[in-house]
Amino acid sequence: MPETLLSVKELSINVKNGNERNTAVSGVSFDIENGEILGIVGESGCGKSLTALGIAGLLPKGAAVSNGSIVFDGRELKNISQDEFRKIQGKDITMIFQEPMTSLNPLMTVGKQVAEGLKIHYKLTDREIKERVLKVLNEVGLDRVEELYNSYPHQLSGGMRQRVMIAMAVICRPKLIIADEPTTALDVTTQAKILKLLKDINMQYKTSILFISHDLGVISKLCNRVAVMYAGSFVEEGSTESIFYNPIHQYTRGLIESIPIRKNKGKRLVSIPGKVPSIKERKCGCSFAPRCQKAEQKCFYKKPKSIIFESTHRVCCNLAVGEGEECVI
Repeated sequence: MPETLLSVKELSINVKNGNERNTAVSGVSFDIENGEILGIVGESGCGKSLTALGIAGLLPKGAAVSNGSIVFDGRELKNISQDEFRKIQGKDITMIFQEPMTSLNPLMTVGKQVAEGLKIHYKLTDREIKERVLKVLNEVGLDRVEELYNSYPHQLSGGMRQRVMIAMAVICRPKLIIADEPTTALDVTTQAKILKLLKDINMQYKTSILFISHDLGVISKLCNRVAVMYAGSFVEEGSTESIFYNPIHQYTRGLIESIPIRKNKGKRLVSIPGKVPSIKERKCGCSFAPRCQKAEQKCFYKKPKSIIFESTHRVCCNLAVGEGEECVI
């Protein structure tokens, strides 16, 4: 039986705005098993990246975890000191960011940046460190690694820089990689190669991956399970197959219908009307109600509860009927 590596329960994150604190992430719960890839998908502004940063202990100034539990490998991360957290960051939990050009240090060579995690977490000689760096650069599909070792980020293509970021993330053989939209800035061909690389790393090292994206097409190619996020909360969660072939929430359906497919070539693209409400605009009831074509009066004042469908598929919607039975909207 698979073991739970990460268990997040009722996670809420507040963001300071002047003298006010607004809730940006509200009551998010999910588990990631050892060797599993979980995708979190949603539009920009839904709280995906903030959730990831909260788990990694990298929240920006003004943002803070206000409620909930984050248990990683049996340890409650909220209760450990900063020094203890630093021993986990970069070793057991690592991150791959969206834009490598702004994440890599332009003044440091590639070799030094990839080696940084090893220097912090392990006692190795300079020769041993260099050997490991060259090996991992090869593993992530980079050529001429000796030359690359002494190169600077600006001398690399976008795809090469992203592979360097992945090398930095895997060199300490972490238990969990958090990938925050790592393929967004890449062309389609390079994107496919990076997705295959992440899948290979997952299969080879049994590394769990939390993959953040706004693109359901990308999620479908990589993830075992999917959580759909809207306005700071999960609205639907299930296996990738269940989410794609039996979407229940109207937001999930809208995201799937908006994916461009070959048979619709030349036709007008489907879009979801309206926009994600800002943290100041979020009111009681269902956050998606103002954009939902099937919303009823109760949707605007009644907060939806989580309804379970087929044991592994759950949805938060006032119009869904379920609790173990088929959910129908």
